[in-house]
Amino acid sequence: MNKVTSKSQLSKTYKCRKTKLSKKSVEDLVNIILRKDDIERRNQQSINNYKAVISVNEKRIETVKDSLAKAEEYSVSVENELSKKKDEVKDLQNMLSDAQDSISRLMYEKDKITKTAIKLAVGVVTLMVALMIIVWII
Repeated sequence: MNKVTSKSQLSKTYKCRKTKLSKKSVEDLVNIILRKDDIERRNQQSINNYKAVISVNEKRIETVKDSLAKAEEYSVSVENELSKKKDEVKDLQNMLSDAQDSISRLMYEKDKITKTAIKLAVGVVTLMVALMIIVWII
């Protein structure tokens, strides 16, 4: 161990640990180092696994962002199409209303013509009857 710092500067925990380790046998110290190495290896493996998970999640986030952008574009497209269809429906409703008005006017005119035709037919029949009476008298 390097003696960069004096013993007075060492923390109590460090001093305690140093004392405990100095009393251990070489075999115990080797076991401690091997355990620490194993823990460090597992920690590094966990870090690598987490980095892989983060990478996958970042790709998923990008995919979701792309999907969201496409969904927003589609939504705008659908809204525009819906607006066009609403305008078409309004135009068709106006055309239907105009057609219904025309039908009503035509029905009114038909009724007037029918009444006039009946009056004319009655007049013609009356004339024919009058002519028949005249011819019969003569």
